[in-house]
Formats: sequence, structure tokens, C-alpha cells
Amino acid sequence: MKNALSILILILCITGAYSQKKYNKKQFRKDSIAIMKPPLMRLQLRIDNKLTFYKGNSYNIQGFDAGILLKEKIRLTLGYYSLSDELSDYSRTQDEGYFNRHLNLKYASTKIEFVYFNSRFFTFGIPFEFGFGANKLTYTTSQNDLTLITSRGFVSILDVGASAIFKPIRWVGLRTVVGYRKTLLNQVSGSKLDGVFISFGIAVNLHEIRRDIRMFILKKKYKRLGDPLDTAVDLITD
Repeated sequence: MKNALSILILILCITGAYSQKKYNKKQFRKDSIAIMKPPLMRLQLRIDNKLTFYKGNSYNIQGFDAGILLKEKIRLTLGYYSLSDELSDYSRTQDEGYFNRHLNLKYASTKIEFVYFNSRFFTFGIPFEFGFGANKLTYTTSQNDLTLITSRGFVSILDVGASAIFKPIRWVGLRTVVGYRKTLLNQVSGSKLDGVFISFGIAVNLHEIRRDIRMFILKKKYKRLGDPLDTAVDLITD
């Protein structure tokens, strides 16, 4: 009787352990799929620098945009940009002197970007950006810095280009955009910046960071972690 009872207890223990292992494996797969599933919508924030070329000179427009990425295919954002720089070309005054021209440009923008290719290492898209704001052009004498004329007005611009992101690791990407800028409306003459522009910056993917942290915690919970450093490296680089 004692032997039979011992065998029964042993069988129950083995069966319970097997069932628990099977349950853990099934639940781990289910939880993993839930974490790795692409979200319908996620927030994005980017700091942007645009190098605009005009009449042989270059001007740096700085700003940022924030918005949402829908199904990893369409990016909708709002942004803000500004430029404060001396226009490099000089003009003669009536008394044959020279004056400097300082341009101050500030504008808000709305952007839509279509992502047509997205892989582990590369993402390619086509962004369209419409900007609207105000610019101010100040003429000052080059010798004594006296203000001669200040012109203010409304401005609207359109940027169209091609974007590319290289992702050496999934958390961080190197982003660049090459495109063309067209001034649609400008109430201040002599301050157009039509021409080719290059945008560059660093894209940090907060969603991937959050997802890797969740996977790390999940593997630890189901005792599938292995070496923690090895697991962390695989999560970041794979």
C-alpha cells in the first residue's frame, strides 16, 4: 500500500510539472506575440536640422516635429522651425555704400510622410511638408550697423523630398532627407529660400526600447533569460 501511494504521488508530481511547463511555454508564446505585435498607432518626436541652399550659400533651419505613426506606414506630425541668419549677398545703397540683410524666419508646419519600405536596417519614405509663418528682413549699414529698413510679412512654403533611415541598432537610426523647397507665398521681397535642402538628424525609437524592456522582463519571468548580457545584446541588435 505504501509503495502504491508513493508511486501515485510521484506520477502526480511529474504530470503537474509537465502541465506547468506546457502552460508556461504556451503562455510565454502568447505574451511574446502580444509584445511584438506592431501597434496601430505610436507617438514620435524628432529634432530636425535643415540645410537649405540658395544662390550658392547655405542656411541652417532648426526645429522639431511631433506626431503619430500609423501602422508603420503613414507619419502625421506638427512641427516648428526657425532661422536667424545673415544673407550672404550684399546690395548697394543710393550713396554707393553697402548694407547687410538679416533674415528672421519662424514657421509652423504640418507633415505627412508615406513609408513605402521598412526593414530591420533601412526605412524609406516620401515626406510632404507645408509650412506657414512669418519672416522679417532687416537692412542695416555694414559700417555702423544702423537699421535702414525692416520688412515683415506672411510666408508659406512647401517641402517635398525622399527620406532614409539607417538603423545599425534597432533603438537608434541615422536619418536624412533630400528634397526641394518652394516658396508658395512671401510678402517680404528678397527673402526667398527656394532650392535644394538636406535634412539630417538622429531618430530614437522609444517604442523599440519599451518593447525590448518588456521582452527582457517576460523572459526573466518564464526563466528563459539565459545569460542576461547575451540576451540584452540579442534584443538590441536582432
